[in-house]
Amino acid sequence: MATFLAALDTFLKVHTVLACAIGSVIGFVIGAIPGLGPTVGVALAIPFSLRFDHTIALTLFMGIYSGAEFGGCISSILINVPGTGAAAATTLDGFPMAKQGRAITAISISTTSSAFGGCLAPLILILLLPVMSKIILIFGTPEFFLLSLLGITCIAAVSKGSMLPGLITGAFGLMLCTVGIAPTGMDMRYTFGSVLLFDGFDFLPAIIGVFGVAEMLKLVKSTDAGISQSVALSGSQLEGVRLTAKNWKTAIKSSLIGLFIGLVPAVGATTASFFSWAEAKRTSKTPEEFGNGCPEGVVATEASNNSVVGGSLMPTLLFGIPGSGTAAVILGGVMMHGLTPGRELFSGTGLVTTETLLIGLIGSSLIMFAFALAIAPYLGKITVIRKEILIPMVFILASLGIYSINKSLFDVALIIGFGIFGYFLTKAKFPLFPLVLALILGNMVEENFLRCLQLGNGSLWFMFSRPASLVIILVIFIVFIFPTANALRERLKNAKKN
Repeated sequence: MATFLAALDTFLKVHTVLACAIGSVIGFVIGAIPGLGPTVGVALAIPFSLRFDHTIALTLFMGIYSGAEFGGCISSILINVPGTGAAAATTLDGFPMAKQGRAITAISISTTSSAFGGCLAPLILILLLPVMSKIILIFGTPEFFLLSLLGITCIAAVSKGSMLPGLITGAFGLMLCTVGIAPTGMDMRYTFGSVLLFDGFDFLPAIIGVFGVAEMLKLVKSTDAGISQSVALSGSQLEGVRLTAKNWKTAIKSSLIGLFIGLVPAVGATTASFFSWAEAKRTSKTPEEFGNGCPEGVVATEASNNSVVGGSLMPTLLFGIPGSGTAAVILGGVMMHGLTPGRELFSGTGLVTTETLLIGLIGSSLIMFAFALAIAPYLGKITVIRKEILIPMVFILASLGIYSINKSLFDVALIIGFGIFGYFLTKAKFPLFPLVLALILGNMVEENFLRCLQLGNGSLWFMFSRPASLVIILVIFIVFIFPTANALRERLKNAKKN
């Protein structure tokens, strides 16, 4: 209780609440614009956040993450184009409601259920924190080495298509981490005599490049003149709140589903929202209404995808294994502010910081609930923006943000280089998250690997005598085996058909 009160006191300071509110509004607008989303928003915010205290900065990230998940429903409901991947399932019932003349009602349902899921999940996690802080004490150097590998493997395993492209980009990211001065000793590696490469490739230019710049390059190639179109709104805010309250059982169930799925690394809010929609339809007394403008369907998807936000942060902060793509970028932001996932964030003042972030998610949900309901009749304007304005704006923000850190034009060149590289990786259907996560975790992997060799006198076999290490090794093995087995099964099926 003392830790919670200290965290609450920290959050209620003017600067922290202001950061949460600003982040929430920025995230909401970013989420409402198709093609951006929370990952781009947080990536662009990291350089500017370095001027602030880590609590204020991380609360800003929480606001952007949560606000973007709120905002993603706007274009889903109004124009049938998801603002975020997590809002894709909302199109199933949200857009039909808009076509029926109930767009404001649908947005209000989405806002209310999002706020419910965004508050319930962090509250449950705050209650579970004492248990988590005891679990983390079991883990030492070998476990953190294996967990770093597991994080990269999980992201690669759940990437769309074959697992191999994800492993290739993850391995390439680890290779880039070997550039510069070695973490132990003063050996220069692959610097080619250039002072600019002594510190290696920082993960921040990579994050901004492959998520911000690469996304803009894809928009440049798009044939559409604008991102979306203007839509007339009608319906009732109070009706939306009432319909959400009427479906409170669905809201609770979907929030719990989203929380659980968020705790599983790399699965994500898109899976949670579709699963919750399917589960709500399965248990509904009127399943035939789903897909035709059913309010319960909107409640299920939106309560779920916002509860994922809190769940995805737990493996990120506890083990350094991001529960989602945005959580991977937040992990980079956490480390940029000098914090290390694990014991540091689950004991002493670190535990206060973690609880402050969870309270920040609750605060962001409440702020967005009031904000989105108030402006619901005018939300059609948010989805209207021409790419001739959006693309230069993102490029300028990305360049100014990265230059402000080290005053280095080399960093600006890096974000452009990583952006072009990320664009071609996407075109070749290679996933980007394993590359970025490998750059974030690469130093942790190498340092813990070298320590493990020292602990084992040059051998890694001692890890098999540690129960926690054995469990993680087993999980890594399963992560490798299941996608491979599924691929073989598909090949056998295709061979029998032919």
